[in-house]
Amino acid sequence: MNEFLIKMHDYVKQARHILVSTHLSADGDALGSLLAVSLYLEQIGKKHRVIIHDAQIDHRFDYLAHFDRIECAARTLQEEKPDFDCAVIVDVPGRKRMGDSADLLKDVPVILKIDHHPAEDDFTCNFVDEQASSAAALVYEWLEAGAVRLNKSLADALYTGIISDTGRLSYSNTRARDLEICARLVEAGVEVEAITNQLFFNNPYKALRVVGLGLVKMQQALDGRLAYTTLPLAALQGVDQSDLEELANYPVSVRGAKVGAYIREIEPDFYKISLRSRSRTDVRKVAQEFNGGGHYHAAGCRFKGTKQALLDKLISAVEKQLLAAGE
Repeated sequence: MNEFLIKMHDYVKQARHILVSTHLSADGDALGSLLAVSLYLEQIGKKHRVIIHDAQIDHRFDYLAHFDRIECAARTLQEEKPDFDCAVIVDVPGRKRMGDSADLLKDVPVILKIDHHPAEDDFTCNFVDEQASSAAALVYEWLEAGAVRLNKSLADALYTGIISDTGRLSYSNTRARDLEICARLVEAGVEVEAITNQLFFNNPYKALRVVGLGLVKMQQALDGRLAYTTLPLAALQGVDQSDLEELANYPVSVRGAKVGAYIREIEPDFYKISLRSRSRTDVRKVAQEFNGGGHYHAAGCRFKGTKQALLDKLISAVEKQLLAAGE
């Protein structure tokens, strides 16, 4: 494995101009991993650009170094077609999850992938471990194999990615190795309290009131094994969606619930669904019924149609997976 990771470093060091990218709707793991790679490339003096699909990026992560260097793919492509001879993509299994940024890969001869999702596309080098807690943990392993010097900025990015995908090291995907890595990142300068406050205790008043509405509107189905909440488009006006992400974790916390869903209307009759599980039920397979994806205990998807049609399909898909899991 170490030789394989060193080979990935060799590709980067031989490159002239490198693209760094991730999946659309970039979350904490995607952004932390993305910016960690960017900081490493700067450290070794490699010309690169950080370009992703999103026009709006979760403002909670603006404390990360190089956050202000992230470009929107659609805007970039309107102005130019950058010439890259290498790409490093993180936290994404394939092109179809990358949105507009996938267009930037078309003529890139060397593509390196670092990911912890089930594989969809194969590239030049694929450092994939489905058992890893996060892409950031794998980026750390890659950097360690290359004897990369950790500084505070790099450590902040990696720590952010790991705690984002492990729920502050509390989810079932947390491994002993994650604790070891985080300890080393703290030694490198991570201020745990500062990052925790920025990400989890910095909620706008209006957003918390909308979270409260989501809790009031929570419902159950399948004899309480599914808990879900739905917020209409009107309730979400004037609120940054990134400030409501914690709502995804509340339904599954209901006693007796095996699966939780947070459903929000992002356009008229167009919904985004976040799924969570704390049982043997695989919500990734539920999301796949909607052409979505994710992980065993956390997944997401979208749906075009009426709310009732969505609920009917969702309840049916969840029931199918509950039966498969014997729950």
